[in-house]
Amino acid sequence: MWDSIYDGSKKRLLLDHNDAKDVGSTAYGLEFTETSKHHPVNGLAFRMPLSEDNPDAELIYNTITRQERPCVSVGIKFTDFETITVDGNRVDVVAKAVLEELSLVTEGAVPGTNAVVVDLATEEPWLFMAARSNKFIGDKFSANVQARCQRLIDMLARLTP
Repeated sequence: MWDSIYDGSKKRLLLDHNDAKDVGSTAYGLEFTETSKHHPVNGLAFRMPLSEDNPDAELIYNTITRQERPCVSVGIKFTDFETITVDGNRVDVVAKAVLEELSLVTEGAVPGTNAVVVDLATEEPWLFMAARSNKFIGDKFSANVQARCQRLIDMLARLTP
């Protein structure tokens, strides 16, 4: 998958993996970098400028800051995989995949994902370095705590008659 984040093809930013809720793309400045498995924040990092050029900038801002979709999920296409059976269940073992889109979601399949709104004027301009900063690690921790608290509040609200 890492090769595909730099392949020059358009990558989209969606809400809830819904093609009808396309809110941005690499055409609007969406960029990516990966972080090392030896780094405290391991995985894919992205940045999406919320500029006047993007008509959905306010929607993106609100869905993250209001904790409506504080997490991130990736949409990938398997290009090299094998389907095997494990304990009676068929599973795909993926050797290679292509990143097609990122989605802002309520809760991702992988725990610990997060989306944070930051002021680009005060951020490290090079995403590769920003994703390795102490501020990035702190933002990730804070966003994860906020998302977990919001899920608890939502569950408690469903229990109240």
